[in-house]
Amino acid sequence: MLRAGRAAGIPVIVGSAGTAGGDPHLAFTCEIVEEIAAEEDLRFRLALIHAELDRAFLKERLQRGRVHPLQPAPAFDEAVIDRAARFVGQMGAEPFMAALASGADVIVAGRSSDTSIYAAYPLLHGCATGPVWHAAKILECGAASVAQRLHPDPMMAWIPDADFVVEPPHPEMRCPPNSVVAHTLYENADPFRLIEPAGVLDTSAADYIALSDRAVRVSGSRFIPSDRYTVRIEGAEYLGHRYVVIAGVRDPVVLRQFDRFLAGLRETIGHKCAASLGLQLDRDF
Repeated sequence: MLRAGRAAGIPVIVGSAGTAGGDPHLAFTCEIVEEIAAEEDLRFRLALIHAELDRAFLKERLQRGRVHPLQPAPAFDEAVIDRAARFVGQMGAEPFMAALASGADVIVAGRSSDTSIYAAYPLLHGCATGPVWHAAKILECGAASVAQRLHPDPMMAWIPDADFVVEPPHPEMRCPPNSVVAHTLYENADPFRLIEPAGVLDTSAADYIALSDRAVRVSGSRFIPSDRYTVRIEGAEYLGHRYVVIAGVRDPVVLRQFDRFLAGLRETIGHKCAASLGLQLDRDF
């Protein structure tokens, strides 16, 4: 991505770095970017956008009545803030747009909405908001909106005016209207409304027309700005951990008596686990 982006002069945008998008995940992703840049002798302006939230800031907002749990989330109070390992705020397109406007060639951001990563550039260049946000929703999972995804692959969208066209670059993948409609519902509780920090994408009047067996034109999408900008807060609390060990056996002597070997192994592990917990194993493991 970095090599191709720099060669073509196209910005490279990474959101929800490290999946969770906290400060450690942002730093780890940034290290990878810098390592690749050094190896490939790349030069670019790098923007880092943090999403982690300070506890004192959260408490102040909570006291002012600015934090409200999303149903069916549990109650949110200062005790929760104190217990949690960290909090992130899911950003919209605006921080990405600001970084691009400042001349960033590569952006590595913390927790963000999936669609905002794709919406930022066309919004910055004045494209219609309805088609932008709907196209971003289709693009955010790559070629998941094709009829039969042969393997993970990208997706392309063109936004000429009041509509957009989606088509998979892979010549063997097809994109019928029903696949695009289905992906509009993906990971969304409402079939027609997708809530973003700055507003709501309304697809209730959207029309999906096949231009070929590979391309679909979508029109009628609307983006309704919200009266108040909202940010979803996500937190993680440490509850415990577990280890998983995976081992492979190729020894023909073991494989010839594998059932007996496996039974003995299970018994040994069971007794060791029981002993470590101070328990008496009174049955076969």
